[in-house]
Amino acid sequence: MKKILSLLALLVMTLTAFATDYTGHRTVIFGVNPPTESDDAVLTITDNGDNTFNVTFKDVINVDGTYTDNYGTYTFSNVAGTTENGVTTIDLSNLSVSVENCDFLYTEASDGRLFAKFNAEKAYARFSAAIGSIFRKSTISAEFGVDDFESTGGGEPGGEDKPAIVDIVEEGFKATGESWKKEGVAIDWDTQYIAAKLDLSTCKTSSGPENVLAVGTDITGWNDGPHYLFYYNKAAKVLQYNYLHSANKSYNRGFANLSKAYIQLTDEVVTIEISKQGGLKINGESALVKYVDTATNPSNNSTESWTTEDLPTVFSGLWALNTIDFGGCQGAVMSNATYKYVKVAPLGWKEPTEPTEPEVTVTFEKQYADQLYSLADGTPSAMGDATVTLKEMSDNTISMSLAFTDMNVESTDLVKGTDEKDRITYTGTANFQGINYAVKALRY
Repeated sequence: MKKILSLLALLVMTLTAFATDYTGHRTVIFGVNPPTESDDAVLTITDNGDNTFNVTFKDVINVDGTYTDNYGTYTFSNVAGTTENGVTTIDLSNLSVSVENCDFLYTEASDGRLFAKFNAEKAYARFSAAIGSIFRKSTISAEFGVDDFESTGGGEPGGEDKPAIVDIVEEGFKATGESWKKEGVAIDWDTQYIAAKLDLSTCKTSSGPENVLAVGTDITGWNDGPHYLFYYNKAAKVLQYNYLHSANKSYNRGFANLSKAYIQLTDEVVTIEISKQGGLKINGESALVKYVDTATNPSNNSTESWTTEDLPTVFSGLWALNTIDFGGCQGAVMSNATYKYVKVAPLGWKEPTEPTEPEVTVTFEKQYADQLYSLADGTPSAMGDATVTLKEMSDNTISMSLAFTDMNVESTDLVKGTDEKDRITYTGTANFQGINYAVKALRY
């Protein structure tokens, strides 16, 4: 009987849930609002004892201007994880999420995606989900901690949780007026987005608007979609975008064209981003203008735009695609643009910037004014008042100039040292009237 009770006690212990709180940095993004950062966020992971876990993001806060909103505590319950070398990994999508203590009284979220890595000492986790009413939902996401666990391979550094960058065209690709197309590119809109950078200065003024980019399905067609079509009028320096999806035309008074605008450019190098979280952005600015059939140029675009709350419904056809086509192949006039890049990239990817040379600044400067003497056969001869200026720079270069009457002699190759009395010395050369002179100086 004692053995049976011991076994029962052991069974109860193995099925007992253990919760661990982790405190750290967290970034929250709601819709297209700027990220909200916090350093004392709490992530709770409960081990249910059966290789499933409850992952809880506590008090997901979004700050929008003067408003601070608590979108609640998000819990992913009974999610399966795998443990290897002491680190548990969870990577799941299409999850339902329970929400508690939300300022807007939401109690659940849909389309949840969760990735987490953790051990007894530290944790990294991120999620995204759709929250709102049955009529309108917005995307909310949060990232907790730093993924500094050992990579599990795949994609960029960071492991299988970070998708690899997919280059659609080679850097610097030029279309030269010919139709181009790449079909069947895989995309996961929950973890990836489209990023493109085009140099439109190589387009032609003599032709009509060129189809510089098409993204989606049926990209040689028009109404059916879902697809984005971009055109550039070189003569007017106007970029036009259209988003069409006939299946969703009920959202815009029966028009298959759901979003359209003309953008006046000053710089012909443009960036285009398309994401489930923020929709279309051009040069970093939201571009969700509603289609009206009267728009023909930048001055008469619609004054109404879709919001991020409309993205899950109005643009649902695009997010439903798991493969998409790219090209410059719609209409009568093909692209002459130069493509700096067109990519399917992980969320959060930013274009690398060239390292800039640090600014060279003066770290030490001093002027000395006194009589200048020349020495001939050991006899000094006064030449008048002179000024010596000494400069030490942040790049470790040293210069010294000697100014007297209307002449200036400069040495820029000085080497700094010390003498036997530990005084600072400078040695180098200077060229004056075609003759090289040795320069020796003592600073004390």
